[in-house]
Amino acid sequence: MKDYLVYMSQAHLGFRQAELESLASIHGFQVDLSKMSDESPFFVVQLEDDRQAAQLIRRSVLSKAIYELWGQGTTLEDLHKDVQARSTELAPLYKQSSFKFDIVSYQGSRKTRAQQLALFESFSYLAFEGKIQMKKPDQTFAILESYQIIGQAPAPSPDQLYFGRQIETSERSRGVLERHEIAKRPYYGTTTFDAELALVSCNLAKTAPGHLIYDPFVGTGSFALAAAHYGSLTYGTDIDFRALKGKGPDRRLATNFKKYGTSNLFGDVLCMDFTHNAFRSDLKFDAIVCDPPYGVREGLKVCGTDREERFEGKENVIINGEYAYLRRDFIQPKKNYSLDLLLDDLLQFASERLPVGGRLCFWMPVANDQYIPTLVPQHEKLELIYNLVQEFNKWSRRLLVYVKRDANYKGATITSQERGLQNDFHLESSRSSSTSSSLELSALGHDSWSLTLVWAEAEVSDSLSGASWTSDSQGVGTSWSSKSQLVEGDGLTTVLQDGLLGTAGESQSSNSGLWELEESDIVSDSSNNDNSLVSRTWLRQSLGDSGDGNWWSVDLGKEQRLEDELVEWSINETNPRGIPQAKFIEKIEDFIDAKTCTDDDVSLFLKELQVRLQQYKFLEENKRNTLGNLDVKIPDIQKTLDMCRFFKERKQQLDQGDDVEETVDVNYELNDTVYSTAEIDIKNLDHVSLWLGADIMMDYPIDEAIEMLEKRLAGALENKAITIEDLEYLRSNITTMEVNTARVYNWDVQRRKALKEAEATS
Repeated sequence: MKDYLVYMSQAHLGFRQAELESLASIHGFQVDLSKMSDESPFFVVQLEDDRQAAQLIRRSVLSKAIYELWGQGTTLEDLHKDVQARSTELAPLYKQSSFKFDIVSYQGSRKTRAQQLALFESFSYLAFEGKIQMKKPDQTFAILESYQIIGQAPAPSPDQLYFGRQIETSERSRGVLERHEIAKRPYYGTTTFDAELALVSCNLAKTAPGHLIYDPFVGTGSFALAAAHYGSLTYGTDIDFRALKGKGPDRRLATNFKKYGTSNLFGDVLCMDFTHNAFRSDLKFDAIVCDPPYGVREGLKVCGTDREERFEGKENVIINGEYAYLRRDFIQPKKNYSLDLLLDDLLQFASERLPVGGRLCFWMPVANDQYIPTLVPQHEKLELIYNLVQEFNKWSRRLLVYVKRDANYKGATITSQERGLQNDFHLESSRSSSTSSSLELSALGHDSWSLTLVWAEAEVSDSLSGASWTSDSQGVGTSWSSKSQLVEGDGLTTVLQDGLLGTAGESQSSNSGLWELEESDIVSDSSNNDNSLVSRTWLRQSLGDSGDGNWWSVDLGKEQRLEDELVEWSINETNPRGIPQAKFIEKIEDFIDAKTCTDDDVSLFLKELQVRLQQYKFLEENKRNTLGNLDVKIPDIQKTLDMCRFFKERKQQLDQGDDVEETVDVNYELNDTVYSTAEIDIKNLDHVSLWLGADIMMDYPIDEAIEMLEKRLAGALENKAITIEDLEYLRSNITTMEVNTARVYNWDVQRRKALKEAEATS
């Protein structure tokens, strides 16, 4: 066994060990990863040979590279001693090979050119005689340093150093994440699963060439694309035909496969209800990888109906000599379904359709509650081997990985009935009675709602924080109406100024007494009348103390239907760009009274959740467009900057009398795919002209042009980093709102089930 040094990414720390263990399993060997640590990306592992080391890392997404370890130490002196001791037998093997040296520094500051050369020269005792070759050398030797952070800056010297010969780089280092970036795909949606974690999921599922992989909820196909990337033949199904149809001939799932050159691995996708699957009984899949729906868009639904009496006898309806349900234009009715039941179905399906050793990988959203244990679904034929958590704010999601065992294995079975109310999607966390500025909805009766604004007197000034933001440099944003627009006649109208949602609705109440609001009754935290600086406007009416401390409540009309109002969620936290953080619903009963609400009441509440969700999706789309524009502009700026630097350097060489060409031939673009050639006299070149816009060209001295372009490039790179950060933030908020919607859907399914059982017993 030989020592190898693994260089990991510091992303998704809890998933790294599972990925490497799965990759080792694909190639038929085991690996001891006990030295892996969250604090450092470096750890030493023992493997048989270079081939095994390359197999471990080559398709990894959460690692970067692996090196044959030639030495390690806590100081440079210790490192040299160890390298000299180990390299006696190793160095002669590569004496005539072309080579280069690299420096890999974790949390350290960048070294100057002189410092790098001095560090490289300190290894001269290795006495390599081959050619130094920076591109595609035979061997790459690396000095790897790990620094501690003291305060806000790295320590002056590394606390651990390594020296090794590079064996293999990972998928991550070879740019797989950039190639699979969602925004670069021809077809994607707002719920498209994260590309990085889709690839990780497929590694944990042990997808490989020749395998048949199935995604029961394929949607826009992130998991299918990831599985095809590793050579697997992919199939998918989805109950939503719109996702499978795509957005035109050039924006559908098949075009994504074409972009990545894996069209031959795109088996097919079917519009099918997974709980009533149409597969032949003996069909087997090597792995199942999916992200079950949480109940978004139309909700978590399956074929069937909640109102069976409405469809009695309709199975016998005949149109033009053909049963109605067999016609191509037949629309299958759908009913709400619980995520709990769906997961039970998924495990049962996997137990029947996977071969021994086949894996089921799926993601399950959970609420974070330290007082209630997480009960994940179990099946007696499937062994749960990984339960990996991705934490968010007040919720998280788990990647659950099961393996099908042989007939001798009999594990535990935990169905939805046994999980009961401890199922994470139905958690009811206790909430303290501390000051809050949240909106609360409570059912007053069978057909009516009360819209209540609640806050504590001492917290008014702090809790009424603005809800405005600007989405990007193009000025796309949303805003709430000023107080003059808020109250109109006998109704309440809430308007989004920038056309995001338009007028959300007006009250149809005829009782004008409910809306007799004086100027003094309007309380706003707005400090000016500029609509670009948006404020929340609150309605207050002196109704006296509610008898509960200093709480005030305002009833805006007991008969006011929820669908006639756009309810603004109370969110106090924002990111640095002012984008609000979505509020996670911890306890559904704080918003809906299960005893008195109707089916329509729940539907209306779900519509409100969708309003906020669409706002986040709108911003996400704008951010994606911004990122796409930056991806086009940054290379253009970089090329222009490189050219200006070349001109300056060549001119300096000519001024110093160096023997270089005074003119250069360049190809420049006239139009798309049309180029022309020009000769540039470098010796007399003092100025350059740069395009600043569609019809604007400015003349700059070369030094000023370089300075301007460097600033533009730095600004564009910074803007790209911020945009990516905002996209991740928005994706988290979108998922929070989707989980909110899903929890309400599943809560409603359980409520309806309880009502039916109560009716049956009575």
